[in-house]
Formats: sequence, structure tokens, C-alpha cells
Amino acid sequence: MKVMGDFEDIIETNVIHELEWLREEFDYLFRFKKDRLSQKDIEIANQIIDCVINHYSGTLDDKTVDLLSKSIEAIVKCYPGLIT
Repeated sequence: MKVMGDFEDIIETNVIHELEWLREEFDYLFRFKKDRLSQKDIEIANQIIDCVINHYSGTLDDKTVDLLSKSIEAIVKCYPGLIT
């Protein structure tokens, strides 16, 4: 059973790194447009979020859902109106 625990830890660590990348990517893409987001920016942001959710859709355990939710909440807090 130790192997399964190690595997789950590795998966969780990878998810954490990918979600950190997601927040950094949003900052890179939208930080200079914060006050003047276009409809295209909103569409791109939502497409990115949809792709990330679809990527994890088959592996969403409670921890992953929580990490994903917190990441999306942080993005929404930083960029209100960007994610619909």
C-alpha cells in the first residue's frame, strides 16, 4: 500500500505545480489588461479554465477538486469578471 500512497503524493504534487502554473499564466496574460478586459480576453480565459477542468475530469478526487477550486477562486478574486 505504500506504493499507492507515494503515487497519490506524486499526482498531488504534479497537480499543485500545474495549478501554480495556471495562476502564473493568468497573471502573465491578463495583468496589464486588468482594467480593460475585452470580450476576447474573457473567452480565452474561460477556454483555458474549461481545458484545465476537462484535463482533470477523469481524475477528480476530493483533493484535486479542492485544489482546482481554490486556484480558480484565486484567479477570480484577482481578475473579477474574467471567469464566467
